[in-house]
Amino acid sequence: MESPSEKTLKSLYHSPHIMFWVSIPIVLLAGFFGREQFSLVINDSEYVASSKMLSIWISFFFALIGVIYHNLIRARIRLRKWFTLIHLFCTLDMAVAFWILSYFVNPDHQLLSAALLIIAFGQLVFLLHMLILAFSKRTPIPQQDPDEDIEPTNRTDQ
Repeated sequence: MESPSEKTLKSLYHSPHIMFWVSIPIVLLAGFFGREQFSLVINDSEYVASSKMLSIWISFFFALIGVIYHNLIRARIRLRKWFTLIHLFCTLDMAVAFWILSYFVNPDHQLLSAALLIIAFGQLVFLLHMLILAFSKRTPIPQQDPDEDIEPTNRTDQ
């Protein structure tokens, strides 16, 4: 029997595209009803962007990643578990942390830079994952017969 946390990790691993697609309306709402502009200071350079445009670009990026994951799953290509989970954590969780921190700390605070660095690391993990999948030997996930039991039983017919 699986614990609830194992079930959650398994559902995240088997449907990462859903997490990205569900986060799109949240990002759009935060961008359209949040602050008017977004500013970030890195190494004495201030970057200012419209929150609306930034949320549209992030939503487009999340939709693209969701489509990529969805196509990989539909093609029955086996995803690497830890690459997928690391990418989900670095992208979605750190984006939420970055958004919350941007309301409470100064734009030049190091926590914002650290969150951006972790998000960038997550995208590098995603690119590495896609490269590994592209150049590795493909072992598709076997299709399951609908008449077959999901969990094997230990019956012996005598």
